[in-house]
Amino acid sequence: MPTNSFRVIIIGGGPVGIVAAHALHHAGVDFVVLEQRNNICEDVGASLIVSPHNLRVFHQLGLWKHLEEIGAPLLHHSQGFDQRKHKFKRSYALSLLQEKVLTAALL
Repeated sequence: MPTNSFRVIIIGGGPVGIVAAHALHHAGVDFVVLEQRNNICEDVGASLIVSPHNLRVFHQLGLWKHLEEIGAPLLHHSQGFDQRKHKFKRSYALSLLQEKVLTAALL
C-alpha cells in the first residue's frame, strides 16, 4: 500500500545544500545530503558575500541573529528598493561570511 512519505535528496553540502537541509528539518521532511567531501566545514579559504535576498531567507528560517553575530557587514552597500523606487521598510545589508563559518553555523 503506497504511503505519502518521501525522502528529499540534496546533492551537495555547501551553503545552499545545508540551508535546504535546515529548512526541510524544521518542516519535518525526511532528507539526505550527499556530499563528496569528508568534512563540509574544512577551511578552503573561501568567503561568501551574502546578498540581502538571502539574508531575508535566513531571517525567515530563524538563522539571521546568529549569522549577524559571526559575519561582517560590508561598509558600502545599496538599500533595497522596489520597482517604483520606494525604499523597502526593512533592508538587509550585504554581509561577508567565511564559508566554513557559515556552514558550521547552519549545522
